Amino acid sequence: RSRLWEIGTLMEYRSNAYRASYERFVQRDLGHRLAVDGLDDIGKFIVRLQRVPGDGQRLSAEACELLLENDLTARVGQTDVKRLALLLLAVGSAGAKYPERVLAQAGQREAVEKGLDQSGILGIALLIQCLSQTAPKFLTIMRDLLEGLDLSDRVAEAEVSDVGWLLWEALLHLGSETAQRYCRYADNAFSAKQVAEADLNGLARLLWHLVAIAEFDEFRALRVPELHGRLADEFPTTPGVCAELVGVIAIGAPDLVKTKLLTTFDALDYADGLVEWLRENVDG
Repeated sequence: RSRLWEIGTLMEYRSNAYRASYERFVQRDLGHRLAVDGLDDIGKFIVRLQRVPGDGQRLSAEACELLLENDLTARVGQTDVKRLALLLLAVGSAGAKYPERVLAQAGQREAVEKGLDQSGILGIALLIQCLSQTAPKFLTIMRDLLEGLDLSDRVAEAEVSDVGWLLWEALLHLGSETAQRYCRYADNAFSAKQVAEADLNGLARLLWHLVAIAEFDEFRALRVPELHGRLADEFPTTPGVCAELVGVIAIGAPDLVKTKLLTTFDALDYADGLVEWLRENVDG
């Protein structure tokens, strides 16, 4: 049988040809499919229905109403909250009233709490952002749920770009106290392994968010020797991002610029490359 998102795609692009078949599918099968299919498939299905020319709003709202006849608690509690976040965005495209109704149908606190227990940093950051856009009243519950959750191990295993995103979303939507706690996790977890594996842009974003948000006297992450070594190795080929990282270090640990970085490499040797990078990457 076709997956829900495939049916949605068919309607998005061939609705005139398949409208009668789709109406029969709604009458006979859609309610059951919405009761058993995965949240990610359901979300994609609703988004594609919303794009159907002329009738998308009605079709997507109809699907949301049928979805709300089902108990979503088990599915929300059994998977990464990233899927819940994407579902909230999807039903929000069908109508502003639906995200809060979906959360109510999902059991709110209990189901989301179970989902958080098995979620990665990306999913948590995405859910915070999606709640801020679609169901801001739920952010208080979200903050309470995260208050009792130790994310330190998950921060240590996550992509650095995802950690940087979490810090920013926490500051914007959960408050300074939560953001400070996550900054401490990020600073303590920052390692040579992360430096070696991460994209330079992701490193720059994480460290900038850390320095901009955290109220620390000293940043352990800025003193990881492998970070300085990577800057020296990659400045010739990626001068723009490396210069950004040097600037972050200069803000968060100014003593390192003189005592470490300037003795490791001379940025002036790469001035021509930096100018060329700016010409290629900066508008105007």
